[in-house]
Amino acid sequence: MKMSLKTPLLALLSATLLLGCSSTPSEVEMMADHRASVIEAGLPYKIGPLNVMSAKSNKNVVELLMIYNSSGTVSPTALVDASIKTYCKSNEVRSVLKKGVIYKVTIRSERGQMLVEESISEQTCQQVENKS
Repeated sequence: MKMSLKTPLLALLSATLLLGCSSTPSEVEMMADHRASVIEAGLPYKIGPLNVMSAKSNKNVVELLMIYNSSGTVSPTALVDASIKTYCKSNEVRSVLKKGVIYKVTIRSERGQMLVEESISEQTCQQVENKS
């Protein structure tokens, strides 16, 4: 049985393409991990009625946990809406959103009750821009 030169070349090309596709998610995961690590290094910190308590990554998602101070005058939903606009306007954050990183913001009451949970992605930013 005679093997042509095309068969090994085709196999090599296919393997290279598959490896190239599989490396993209890990790059995005590394970016999410880096972003979470940078945020985590400065915790806890307070932003108005919110205390940012934790930041961790889960695949391509940066998960942020915030505790809402019940004496705040701005609702948690309004705070998340303002955060979305801030994230989308930040060149640094927007560049990682465009690469596939997602921020998941969870706001809980001081007693642990879930108040708001929202994901911020490039698609979210595009929707916000279209509403403006």
